[in-house]
Amino acid sequence: SSSTKKNWEKLGVTESDKKLCSRANKMLSQKRIMPLEYFSKKENKNDIIALLEKITELNCTIEEVIYSLAINLLKRHCLAEKNHVQIILKQYCRTMIEQLVEYPLPTNEQDLLGLIYQCLQKEGEKNKKGAYYTPLPVIEKMLKEISLQKGQTFLDPCCGSGAFLLAVKKAQCHQLFGIDKDPLAVFIAKCNLVLKFPNEIFQPQIYLEDYLQKEITALPRQFDFIVTNPPWGALKEKEIFAMKETFSCFLIKAYEQLKENGMLHFLLPEAVMNVKAHRKLREFLLCHGNLKKIEYYNDMFSGVTTKFVSVLLEKTKSQNCISIKKEEKKVEIAPKEFYKT
Repeated sequence: SSSTKKNWEKLGVTESDKKLCSRANKMLSQKRIMPLEYFSKKENKNDIIALLEKITELNCTIEEVIYSLAINLLKRHCLAEKNHVQIILKQYCRTMIEQLVEYPLPTNEQDLLGLIYQCLQKEGEKNKKGAYYTPLPVIEKMLKEISLQKGQTFLDPCCGSGAFLLAVKKAQCHQLFGIDKDPLAVFIAKCNLVLKFPNEIFQPQIYLEDYLQKEITALPRQFDFIVTNPPWGALKEKEIFAMKETFSCFLIKAYEQLKENGMLHFLLPEAVMNVKAHRKLREFLLCHGNLKKIEYYNDMFSGVTTKFVSVLLEKTKSQNCISIKKEEKKVEIAPKEFYKT
């Protein structure tokens, strides 16, 4: 259209085969975004900006930065020299940047390494991976009803730096499991769990794998709770479970891995609720188990304009009314009402 042509000219795009680096197409964007919604304490913003300026000045790789800051945190908690921690550090050995190992870091961030990792990644890379970490207030809401009892297990199949695992109430280290295909995120998640359980000698049960492509024999067969924010986007490979969307495949596989009476809680784009392309997933949610709750969120991810919802599904034969929560409004709707549309 003529308006599209004007926009392209405004952005300096003249060649017909050249992709936009901003606006709707973010895959080539070189911009970095600070995710304010991921801070535990907003007053740390200036300290983080100063640290990022120092990192830019040092001109080292993201891997070297995170490895050095991880050693910094582990040393501060007198954990860096412990044998079980040394195993993790040797598995992901990188050049250590002395200035970052000694740098004074904020002490009150829940996931400082994950926060720095998010700040250092370019928007285009995050867009390709779907690697937008979940805002902490959303994580707290999604885990509100979950408190692990003895013998129960919890899985995040795309755990990133482990934010959901860190926030589970009354969890022991041996009850928590995570999977991710980003090596640096897996390293961060392992360090985070070691920091969460400083008095335990253990190897964090975080696996570097693609949850959709490989069965992981070290994992339990089934879990009591599976909670995650899966990647949002089309599958690059063939369809799985006759679904083309990544998040649909994650949800269906997770449901298969739930114990009877187990619970899954997924964060999904709001389009799942009404777009024709997601009809099969809506049918799955209504026909399997007990769809207990759908919650709409006003929170946003930095750099993402898509609205999102969470769905809470129990693996049980009984079907109760579905609780729909949007802002301050809450209604209970019988599942049969959804079948009318």
